[in-house]
Amino acid sequence: METMNHPSDKRLPGTGVVFCDTVRRCRSPFILYIAVMLLLGPLGFAFNLMERGEDLMRYPWDFPSPAYCGCVIFLGASCVIPMVIFSYLNNRRALDVFHALPVKRETQFTGNILAGLFLLFVPYLAAILPVAALCDLSYRWNTIGFYSSGALWESNLLLVTVIAGIGLMLFMLMSFMMFCCSTVIESAGYFAIILFGYFGLIVGGSEMIGDMTFGYSDFGLTDFLLRFSPFSFVTDVVQNTRKQALFFLIQMLLVAALFWVLAFRRAIGRKSEQAGGYVYPPVYYIAAGGGAVVGTIVLDLLFSSGVKGLIFSVICGVLFYVILDSIRNRGLKNITRSLSTCGIVAVFFGVFVLCIHLTGTFGYENNIPSLKEISSVSVSSDIARLDSDFPLTDSDSIEQVLSVHHALVDNKETIWNRESDSLKNYDAFSFDDGEDAFSCGSGYVSISYTLKNGMTLKRSYQTVPVLLIKPLYEMAGSKAYAESIADTLDRLSELLKGQSGDSVLNVDLSEVLVCVGGSSRYCDFPDTGAVNFLSALAEDFRARPEGWFVSPDENPILSARFYLDGEDYNFNLYTIDQNVLSFLEKYGYCDKNGALILPGDEDTPAENADAYTIGILPASRESEFSDFRNKSIFYFGGFLANNSSWGIDEENAVHFYSTDDGLESPTIECSEYMMDKEMLKELTGLVRLLGISDTPQNVLFINGSTYLIPEANLEKVEALLQSRTRAVGYSIVF
Repeated sequence: METMNHPSDKRLPGTGVVFCDTVRRCRSPFILYIAVMLLLGPLGFAFNLMERGEDLMRYPWDFPSPAYCGCVIFLGASCVIPMVIFSYLNNRRALDVFHALPVKRETQFTGNILAGLFLLFVPYLAAILPVAALCDLSYRWNTIGFYSSGALWESNLLLVTVIAGIGLMLFMLMSFMMFCCSTVIESAGYFAIILFGYFGLIVGGSEMIGDMTFGYSDFGLTDFLLRFSPFSFVTDVVQNTRKQALFFLIQMLLVAALFWVLAFRRAIGRKSEQAGGYVYPPVYYIAAGGGAVVGTIVLDLLFSSGVKGLIFSVICGVLFYVILDSIRNRGLKNITRSLSTCGIVAVFFGVFVLCIHLTGTFGYENNIPSLKEISSVSVSSDIARLDSDFPLTDSDSIEQVLSVHHALVDNKETIWNRESDSLKNYDAFSFDDGEDAFSCGSGYVSISYTLKNGMTLKRSYQTVPVLLIKPLYEMAGSKAYAESIADTLDRLSELLKGQSGDSVLNVDLSEVLVCVGGSSRYCDFPDTGAVNFLSALAEDFRARPEGWFVSPDENPILSARFYLDGEDYNFNLYTIDQNVLSFLEKYGYCDKNGALILPGDEDTPAENADAYTIGILPASRESEFSDFRNKSIFYFGGFLANNSSWGIDEENAVHFYSTDDGLESPTIECSEYMMDKEMLKELTGLVRLLGISDTPQNVLFINGSTYLIPEANLEKVEALLQSRTRAVGYSIVF
């Protein structure tokens, strides 16, 4: 029954009256809610303060675990409070009474919404927000500089604020559902379907399209759409840095405003007779149809069994829709219409999947920009040893990337199906026989173009034949790539300069050449030392010769690893890197030759003394070892050899063994032999940890780690192994 009051009647109760009446009706759960929040917030902080009190001047106060529980309870309350306030909508008699009151619909809605927000936010802001503020202020006492990485969790105020935005969005969504459904159970059910369904549609749909698309890579649209779902924040699907979190908060507020408008319109237009057996049609079709599609996609991804799995998934999706339609209609009287609707949706779904296969995802697979459109390019690859953190802007490098990208597209069928066919339209290595695309193994290549119009185009390929990446491998050792690394180091150096207070760079310095026992040193470079370290490293990279990575003249002697600006960096150091080596020598971390100096001149032996395989693989022999055949001269995986797995006993002796694989080859025919660290250092000094060769070379392998043996050192390596074998009473055959 509609109220008959004129909108201009000033005697009608206002929003304030409705607000006070609603708060009064809900005072009991409100008192319990605020008591729980006070226990979890201030008391949790007090307990944490007492526990960490003696370290106040050394470490920041942690955001207490009970306060995190308070955030979870707040999100739960944002869903429950609208159910309590608008529960009268589910009872015909109560709804008649409320509609008959001398209060305008707009006033009722606004007063109830404001009361609900008051009940929801006052305990949260009074109990949790002050705790977050105190924890953030305590960072002023911290001298380690945690803010450098920019992680969201290091700003508690921002965390609390974003969660408040999520709570507001959930509150408005549930309020809208209460006006759209006739029972609390239906409101909660459709609320969950829409909330989880949207997240599942974006994630599952993106993954399904990616599985059907050659070179698919998330180009930002998925992340953007996920930010409209709170689960993108909770599950960390979207990287939660401070800048992105603020953007996420704005999106949550916009979604909350949208649901407020929709709820307001439903509050004005809903009739009393819709209190029973009613679901707002647009919400029903979105939830039921969308839920069926999401269920189909998720099941198809889980089964991944081709056409049969897809058919089974579609049947399950149809069943989901029929169940919801039966609940809505209180029976199966409209099952024919339900099945007809599902059939139409299934046809459209099948046509969509077919179009993806026939059009290359509507031209996505073949979309390669031209040279004149590209501003810079970043490449990440395990086989070419390129890192996307170091973009390239010179035309030669961009042309090299484009040549590989075109070759990938031209060989789509071979790569997609992992067929042992011949490759086409690519820059081949001299040792490539052109018969088997995967004869030298495979790896991943990810390409990201930054276009001159400001847009970004990304592609990702997972099973790229090694034979296709010659231009990329050469680019990894170019002066341009070294210059890009140096530019990144300069940027990081400027970042440290701009930090307030003292800055410390934590560097894990490891010995690469021998690496026996995993010798490493954890270094701290405080104040200007951190900046000088990065500057020295940048100068050395700018001095790297052409081909420094592809075919280095020497093995790396040290590896420097550090974490800064949210990224993990790992660089090999050579004896030519005099700037950074002199810097490390100044701080007492290595000697003038680059040898690592451990604290107290003590080495740490490995805990085990297991035996490992050692032997020589000649260039003329065919073998399946590590995906190498007679092209075993091609070694692409040696950024850091796996030396740390060699067994060291308490006497610093290294144990090895080898097995006879039934092939005629010069391998060591002994079950075990021992080699001290000095001899091991001599052995690894005769081989090359990484590199590439267009001419056959012998390969030394130790427990899966592969080393190229320069022709000039082959006799020395054989003699060293022979002498050591004879010394322990075994024989070696070459």
